[in-house]
Amino acid sequence: MASAATRSPQPESGRADSLTLGGQAAVTPYTGVAPLVVEAERLRAAEARLARLPTSVRPQTGHLASGSRLPFPRNPLFTGRDADLRALAQQLAAGPDANGQAAAAVGPGGIGKSQLALEFALRYGQFFAGGVFWLDLSTASNVPAEICQCQGAVEPEHQADFGRLPQGVQLKLILAAWQSPLPRLLIFDNCLSDHLLETWRPPVGGCRILITSRHLVWPMAVGVQSQVLGVLPRADSLALLRKFRPDLPPTDPGLNALAEEAGDHPLALYLAGRYLEHYRDVALGQPTAYLTTLRQALRQDGNRSVGAGHEPKIAAAFRINSAVLDPIHPVDALASQALAQAACLAPDLPIPRAVLPLARQIDPQSDAARLFEEALRRLARLGLIEEGAQGGLWLPRVLARLVLAQIAGTTLPEQVELALLSEAERLNAAGQAAALQSWQAHLAWVARSAERRRSPLAARLYNELGYHARLRGALAQARIYHERSVSLGEATLGRDHPDLVTWHNNLGRVLKLLGDLPGARQKLERALAIGQQVFGPASEEVATLHNNLGLLLHDQGDLANALPHFEQAVAIGARTLGPDHPAMAIRHSNLGRLWFNLRGLANARAHFERALAIGEQALGADHPDLAARHDSLGQVLHALGDLDGARTHFERALALGAPALGPVHPEVMTWQSHLGRVRREFVSWYDNEGRGAYDQGDLAGARGHFEKALALGAQALGPEHPDVATLHNNLGRVLHNLGDTTTARFHIERALAIGEQSLGPEHPAIAYRHSNLGRVLHDLGDMGGAQLHYERALRIGAAALGPNHPDMATWHNNLGRVLHDLGDLTVARIHFERALAIARQTLGPDHPDVTTLHRNLEPLMTADNGAAKPPPRILDRLTRFIRPPRR
Repeated sequence: MASAATRSPQPESGRADSLTLGGQAAVTPYTGVAPLVVEAERLRAAEARLARLPTSVRPQTGHLASGSRLPFPRNPLFTGRDADLRALAQQLAAGPDANGQAAAAVGPGGIGKSQLALEFALRYGQFFAGGVFWLDLSTASNVPAEICQCQGAVEPEHQADFGRLPQGVQLKLILAAWQSPLPRLLIFDNCLSDHLLETWRPPVGGCRILITSRHLVWPMAVGVQSQVLGVLPRADSLALLRKFRPDLPPTDPGLNALAEEAGDHPLALYLAGRYLEHYRDVALGQPTAYLTTLRQALRQDGNRSVGAGHEPKIAAAFRINSAVLDPIHPVDALASQALAQAACLAPDLPIPRAVLPLARQIDPQSDAARLFEEALRRLARLGLIEEGAQGGLWLPRVLARLVLAQIAGTTLPEQVELALLSEAERLNAAGQAAALQSWQAHLAWVARSAERRRSPLAARLYNELGYHARLRGALAQARIYHERSVSLGEATLGRDHPDLVTWHNNLGRVLKLLGDLPGARQKLERALAIGQQVFGPASEEVATLHNNLGLLLHDQGDLANALPHFEQAVAIGARTLGPDHPAMAIRHSNLGRLWFNLRGLANARAHFERALAIGEQALGADHPDLAARHDSLGQVLHALGDLDGARTHFERALALGAPALGPVHPEVMTWQSHLGRVRREFVSWYDNEGRGAYDQGDLAGARGHFEKALALGAQALGPEHPDVATLHNNLGRVLHNLGDTTTARFHIERALAIGEQSLGPEHPAIAYRHSNLGRVLHDLGDMGGAQLHYERALRIGAAALGPNHPDMATWHNNLGRVLHDLGDLTVARIHFERALAIARQTLGPDHPDVTTLHRNLEPLMTADNGAAKPPPRILDRLTRFIRPPRR
């Protein structure tokens, strides 16, 4: 059986994950979450519907709004409680200040609080147009996961992809809906503190809250109206018993005596009714016979409760019903085992059949499966367990504690913990977060149970909970679980136990995703130190840890210390996995990226080429996952000046990536990548292609690529994004060089307008765009417009770059040409002289460009009254467009 303790740390990609702080909502869930806006007509209809909620009579059950969440089916045996239902309806009815109103059904265990809330939801929930949503609040850390099961609250446009969103995003969508004015009913089952209520009650909006709690007294400040549930009135007690035995007359004296002896307690009466129904055809099923047995059981208990907080009536009735199970009979033996396993799980919550270890050990097609189903029906007929919705099971907290008291001192709890741990490891390793989500509350329950027993299994269970939370995007919750795993592991196994390698590594990965790089580095370094000690410095486990630590150091900017870790990961992996193993492609890519950032371009090229070769061998040359590697190699080649090679790989990246992903689908990267980020990469690829073609003089090819980049960029980033301005500028330059000056003017004017709005009119990039537009207007014969833009370029450039920046020589020279063409030779000469002075200062007096500028000035210096002809051409280096910085 593989375990998380022995499973090797998972290698990380060298590319950054999207950061979603799922789970932070456990602290301030509604902070920064704006209420969802509801159309006025829809809201009016919803409020009118709520206004029809009856408060003096009990309505019939009705259909709930689409998307409602009730994890339990209606209890057909529910009896009475009319006054309690009406009181809750009056407290939650519509009113001028009813938004956020909370009412609580409170009382001791087994009194029927949850059953009352369920009945209220089924009868009165039809009047809440926003739906009814049931949440278990018995475990504070599990509340975010419970809320994320209420996806029916979100708007239809988010429904399709909801399951693939990180938990933090899911949570915000639901909480935004709950803060809308649309009337909804939230049921906070097992809410044991006012702090939990205040944390999760929407601060605004139309939600009403129905609470069930053993907490009888609530502070006045929280505004909860409590309805204390007592035992049933005698008439309701008799009615409940007769639902099991309708053949008995309501005046049967035995029924009345039995209700009296059971204290009219709903759960005790329910168990008694199940017993009478089970033995209805024999003498044991007569009320007087059961009464005698019940009195004997109570005398044996000395009228004491069995286990803290248990009613003696319930304990006695439970003992009578459970004694029916014959350990010699195969079905009864299975039933006893299933009941004991269910008691080890979280009480008062639906239990998927598959969570019981018995269910997973039995072949569904075998005779044993038939016996197991018969065993569950046997438990249900005796009232020892309930069969819920969708095949789930349900065990009340009171009965679970009685069962646990019976199995105290046995190894059964540990067997259940091991079984759940094994299944959690399997699902986590397969990345099946949704499959585990349906029972992760039970996994958390057994983890806490193991912790209370100081079992070594607790650390492993918390590790799997943390791993699952990270898969779900609940990073803050994952951190809590992983920190608990490390703490318990060190306490129970020792600080240098091999399992601590995985647990420190997993905690480090979560801290890294949360942005705590120093904390992540400490944990990853600790994992590496233990790993080298227990696995050996040349093991594959250690190679993975070197890779993960190298990534962290790289993210911290500590490139020098990251280098030896990446090199060790590659060297060890080549020996342990083989030089052509697919994992080696990731490690070569990581090392190549580091060398690229260190400007070791030759080394970067070698590792990127190796990563690409391994990938092509493992995946095939046409696999879309190779697009990013072609792009990385293209960037290195471009930096090395190999424009032909760079262009080849950029084209290959586009050919592989675009068909597989499309403009609206995420590029293959980490699971948290977003659509916009993918489109950015495509924009970058087309832009790089255009730049490469431009540098090679292929203006027609450059035009095509820049046009594609602009179309995708405007779609992905929005037409007013500053990067889109750069794309307009690039396309305008190419069109101008192709002679399409009119279209070039449009794009450069758009680049200028967007840039002034997004960057500000005094940004240095705006100076370059004024200069570019001045050049186009000059060629179009608009001398006044050209002069205006050159003057603005000079003014912005002098303030942002300094008056002696080399590019100032270009703009003085360009302005001089326009003024010369306008006939203002005196001012033109001033600008030409200024251009020459800056060029001499920045390039040196003997530079060929300075000589050219001086020669071009000579006709103006000897002219009489501006009669001199203009120089045939000012230096091309100075009059060409200034290429904007790469994005």
